[in-house]
Amino acid sequence: MRLRQATLSLGFCWIAFFPGAASPQMPSAPARLIVLSSPQGATILIDGQSTGQATPKTFVVAPRTYKVSLFGAGGNSACATPAVVTLASGQSKTVNCATNGWTIQ
Repeated sequence: MRLRQATLSLGFCWIAFFPGAASPQMPSAPARLIVLSSPQGATILIDGQSTGQATPKTFVVAPRTYKVSLFGAGGNSACATPAVVTLASGQSKTVNCATNGWTIQ
């Protein structure tokens, strides 16, 4: 009986100090990042790293902030500065590089 009381007391203390441990947390839903360019065929870089993919392309990504840039065929000087895109859980955004620069929708 005494051992059972001690176990219950420890369990209560654990939950009182670490309430997140009592319930499982759901992982964030992925987000979608759609990258377009006019003309098509530009190589896509995300956070300065080449993806090996060309426009148009849809990426399924973790929700956070990304820097998207393009180079090569289809990339133009109007989009020399990376587009900064923040995606929330389950959100979709389209970044488009056209002759007048980046648009984010």
